[in-house]
Amino acid sequence: MSKIVIVGGKLQGSEAAYLGREAGIDIVLIDKDPQAPAQELCTKFICGDVLSDDPEVVRELESADMILPTMENDYVLEGLTELCSRKGYVLAFDWEAYKVTSSKKISDRLFADNGLPCPRYYPDGNYPFIAKPESESGSHGVQVLADKKQLDGFLEKKKENYIIQEFVEGPSYSVEIIGVPGNYRTYETTEIFVDDVYDCNLAAALHTIEPGKKEKLESLAVEIAELIGLRGIMDLEVIDHHGEIKILEIDARLPSQTSIVVYHASGMNYIKELYDLFCHGNFTDEQINEGRCASLIHYLFEGKQYSSHGEHIMVEGGRLKYTEGLCSRAVVMSDYNPAEKVWRGTFVNWADDLEGLEKNEALMRNELAARLNLSGESDVQ
Repeated sequence: MSKIVIVGGKLQGSEAAYLGREAGIDIVLIDKDPQAPAQELCTKFICGDVLSDDPEVVRELESADMILPTMENDYVLEGLTELCSRKGYVLAFDWEAYKVTSSKKISDRLFADNGLPCPRYYPDGNYPFIAKPESESGSHGVQVLADKKQLDGFLEKKKENYIIQEFVEGPSYSVEIIGVPGNYRTYETTEIFVDDVYDCNLAAALHTIEPGKKEKLESLAVEIAELIGLRGIMDLEVIDHHGEIKILEIDARLPSQTSIVVYHASGMNYIKELYDLFCHGNFTDEQINEGRCASLIHYLFEGKQYSSHGEHIMVEGGRLKYTEGLCSRAVVMSDYNPAEKVWRGTFVNWADDLEGLEKNEALMRNELAARLNLSGESDVQ
């Protein structure tokens, strides 16, 4: 059986493990954290340093068909790139592209130099503005500055290296691209929904984006991939701001949340695609799109209440496992323990159309309420 070593056992690692299982590939996880959330989702877990000379770590790396980083630690990523180059291991990761995409200043300069649409930098533009750490992904450290008073206060206190741009509103979309220069594939577009701290708590394939905008999004992804010479996977996130596509960010690494949604909506599995590209030199499966609707949501359960939160909650609890018996149709990955009042889970639903998806989501909520004696879903404060 094929084997992939993934390095990093948080949210990206959890999704890689799930997709690997769906593709019939053994997934070995290496992580220094003995409580790595993804460890029970994998075929084997090694608690260790991937850059060490630990004999067990070395054996797994030497016997792997492919190594896939599923974290964002620059020291480890650069070291792993050097190690794989020196040892001849197959690494499904592009360090040079990642360096561009992990810096918002560098990537925004790329957009500006090539006339690509993105929000304007302060002092250009209008209120509100949004302040984001230059080198963080997701919502960590994000602040919205509604007026001059808030902006001045932020500028007086800020200690980190932030960028400040116009805050653009509207539907948020993401598309992934995999390949090498001259040979790229784009995949199903997903819509991104965020919680009150701008962390993604729901990703869905709803097929609501206009065809012309979908084509524009895919074209932008290919253009950017060619500009940075991408070899691997990258996601592009945009906002449809008053009818105009604005680029929010790019990330040359395995995305979280959208991967599983795309798999259940279209039938395309990013782990299988990366395996074929890096181990066989090209895509081996015909690209398909089965046209389903799908959604992935994170819930935090506290006593008889539950609420939807961003992805950060999934690494704040215990080890995740495939949780059977809570829902008849949904895929559930959670740290559920009947003895604990507080737990969290990722819930995935899909159906042939939007109406069917909404029915399955309602069924899921009803089953959860009945089996766990829940009083209902609460709003995030």
